[in-house]
Amino acid sequence: IAAKAISREEFDTRRAGSTQSNADVRVAEAAVATAKLNLGFTEVRSPIAGRVSRAMLTLGNLAQADQSVLTSVVSQDPVYVYFQPDEQTFLRYAELARKGERAKSANPVRVGLATDKNYPYTGTVNFINNQVDPATGTINVRAVVPNPDRIFTPGLYARVQLEGSADLTAILIDDKAVMTDQDRKYVYVVGPENKAVRKDVTLGDFADELRIVRSGLDANDKVIVAGLQKIFVPNTPVKPKIVAMGALPPAAVLASAAK
Repeated sequence: IAAKAISREEFDTRRAGSTQSNADVRVAEAAVATAKLNLGFTEVRSPIAGRVSRAMLTLGNLAQADQSVLTSVVSQDPVYVYFQPDEQTFLRYAELARKGERAKSANPVRVGLATDKNYPYTGTVNFINNQVDPATGTINVRAVVPNPDRIFTPGLYARVQLEGSADLTAILIDDKAVMTDQDRKYVYVVGPENKAVRKDVTLGDFADELRIVRSGLDANDKVIVAGLQKIFVPNTPVKPKIVAMGALPPAAVLASAAK
């Protein structure tokens, strides 16, 4: 303008065009941002890692916010195991905690599935509800169990053994040695002159794949584990071979009937 290179009218026209162009750029940038936002709405990302179920809606179906279920995702490792001990168990467990007699590890539990003979999986309690349900007399408890091999599937029923007490000295035997006579459990032990002697026993739970014997056996008893099919009656002569309980190899015989 000062140099009289262009007229005032042409200058105003060009300045107005520049202002309009800048406004158009900002409008276009806003449109790009809106498009990116809308594109993000086309993807639903799970807040947790896990296994996804089948798609509940497929291409062409109408999905409504907060109403339509697209699919379900379950966590696999670790898994939560919920159980409801009765109030007597809860009170005993709490009493052990107050006396400092509970197991040293942090609230340990053992877990077994329907096909498991005992409780091969371990976990820890991480939640105990703050009240007992007066209708059922139970309290909700949750345990966390590692599941690196994906053995647990959400929805399975499990058996839970709560380890409440400190170490306990007990007699453990291989469950293969236990026989049944109507409602009684018994084992054969090696008696005098290497003859099989029957002893009725009261059994407890499993501990490390061995059965706890609550009564009926002495620590020095030699329990017959293999060859039981050859012992038809008590006082059957046997040929004992001592092995460590729970370490019985497939072909080993603890005591076989004498021929």
